[in-house]
Amino acid sequence: MAISDEFKIILEDVNQKFDILIEGHKGLNQKFDRVDQKIDREIEDRQAADAILLKEIVLLKTDVGGLKEDVGGLKEDVGGLKADVNELKRDVSGLKTDVNELKEDMTEVKQDLRGLRTDLNEHRNNTELHAERKERKTS
Repeated sequence: MAISDEFKIILEDVNQKFDILIEGHKGLNQKFDRVDQKIDREIEDRQAADAILLKEIVLLKTDVGGLKEDVGGLKEDVGGLKADVNELKRDVSGLKTDVNELKEDMTEVKQDLRGLRTDLNEHRNNTELHAERKERKTS
């Protein structure tokens, strides 16, 4: 059986086309491998970045928790300060009442002193008159 020359040419042409197809397939496989490696690197980089972000989120949550505790403590402090201020207001109100009472007492004392001064002056005048009368009688 002899294969005709034309058929040999066609077979060689088909064989060349298969070789081209195989080379193209190998090139695509290499390109897919490179893209796959690139995607793997990007996934690893993303996972590393996500791990860093997760650590930062955990740290931020810890900080927020501490801040919440601080705010709670500050609220307690403010509540205590409000109570202290209210107590001081009551004390100041009491002191104002005491001052007003002292002013009233001072007014009464001033009136009493004026009365005593008047009585003393009258007594002096009477004593001086009495002394003058005694002198006149003895003279």
